[in-house]
Amino acid sequence: LVNIAWSFATVGVRTDGLYVALANEAVRQQLHGFTMQGLANLIWTFGVVNINHKPLFEKFKQVITKPSPAGLSKEILVSIHQWLVWLYFEHRVYYETLNLPDLVRNKCQVAMQDSSIRVSRLQNNVGMILSEVRKGFEEEFVDEHTSYSIDLALHSSRIAVEVDGPSHFISCRNPSKQILNGSTLFKHRLLTAAGWKV
Repeated sequence: LVNIAWSFATVGVRTDGLYVALANEAVRQQLHGFTMQGLANLIWTFGVVNINHKPLFEKFKQVITKPSPAGLSKEILVSIHQWLVWLYFEHRVYYETLNLPDLVRNKCQVAMQDSSIRVSRLQNNVGMILSEVRKGFEEEFVDEHTSYSIDLALHSSRIAVEVDGPSHFISCRNPSKQILNGSTLFKHRLLTAAGWKV
């Protein structure tokens, strides 16, 4: 069920009843039977669909402090980081109130900043055009608050240009009705919450 919820969030399906029922059942089971990857996918899903399920998050906090951060994959750490950023910016849950060890938070942030970046030809072309219009855009600028890498950023004006190619969209037969996928929408939301004009 976690994979279904994650898939729904990725393609932008709002089925809040399913998400809440899944979280309630996970809490009822004390998160037994869930892998760390499954739990990371689940909390990421709740960030994407913007549901602050406090009982689930309390249980997750108890679990996340048990394993060594060195034993958590980069994918898990990135999901946790995005969840923490979402809680902070969209629900004003401050890191200090979560009582997560600094080591865990730091590992999550490092994993997020260490994500490999591949600049597309389209992004290079957009960057060249922007440089003719306005000087000062930085390519792959890492935002200090979210740790997201912004394709082209004018830091002085907090303008973020995201060059979203085909992989950022949900496949649609009608090209005029392209829809951004959940991960991309989540990034745009969090950057906006951090003060960027995306």
